[in-house]
Amino acid sequence: MRRPVSAARPTGPPTAGRTVELDALLDVMALGVSVGLAIVIALGLSGPVRELLALAFMVFIPGQAIVTNWPATWPPLWPSAQARSVVALPIVLSLSVLVLVALVSLWLHLWYPMALYAGELVASTAALAVALVRRYSGRPDELLRERR
Repeated sequence: MRRPVSAARPTGPPTAGRTVELDALLDVMALGVSVGLAIVIALGLSGPVRELLALAFMVFIPGQAIVTNWPATWPPLWPSAQARSVVALPIVLSLSVLVLVALVSLWLHLWYPMALYAGELVASTAALAVALVRRYSGRPDELLRERR
């Protein structure tokens, strides 16, 4: 016997799974991956470590940099994704932003993949560092802000 399929989506509180400590941990881990990748690239190393760091960067870091710097006073980016997982939205945003930047650079005939990748790495690392400094700058309103 078949059960009827419900059109209702699962719901939860908009901050489900998000805490200040978890956000800070994700930011520190993302910053560590970014700095590690920058060091590996600067040293000219290659191999599985560089490939794994590059994959982790491409899949998560730019999106985390966007999510962590999204002001609490602005409307939420994607409330249903943020309510379900702390990593879903950064992954979607990372892949979307990186593909968009690559497409625009191709259309403009400015395809320099390593320079593009380095720019994305520097921008994401800077955004994560700014978020961590802002989080621990002693301003309680930023420390206690809730994610949507």
